[in-house]
Amino acid sequence: MESLVEKDKKRYRDLKEMPKFQIFMRKGQEAKNLIVKFLYKCLYVYYRNKSFIEIPMDINIGGAIYRASILYNDKSPS
Repeated sequence: MESLVEKDKKRYRDLKEMPKFQIFMRKGQEAKNLIVKFLYKCLYVYYRNKSFIEIPMDINIGGAIYRASILYNDKSPS
């Protein structure tokens, strides 16, 4: 079974990279170890605040986050 991070990477194949806040959000959602989960949450909060994104870590919205974050994190030359 594919992890959420792997599914997100497929959605982002046209861009250079996925937003860091999203990587840490997905890894934190899947972490079983409480210490690792806390570490991912700290990193997620840092990058979430840096990107001015207000999405709680425990939300489950599937592919919709891809479409929303593309609008704000598209670094392709215009």
